[in-house]
Amino acid sequence: MKFYGELVNPPPIRKRPGKPKKNKRKSKDEPKKISKVVKISRKGRIMACSHCKQEGHKMAGCPVISNNEVWF
Repeated sequence: MKFYGELVNPPPIRKRPGKPKKNKRKSKDEPKKISKVVKISRKGRIMACSHCKQEGHKMAGCPVISNNEVWF
């Protein structure tokens, strides 16, 4: 890359601190790892208040708790 007629090179690559990551070399006959954890989405779930156990609001907007009380 040229900058005002001079050749400009990128900065040298430096080794980052920390332990390097290791990748295990797997043999060709070794089976691939299968994840047993199934993630379930929360889409479509109805929220429930953790204070009064009613559906439709969270504890921050609970009508049962008066404004004077603090629940942390």
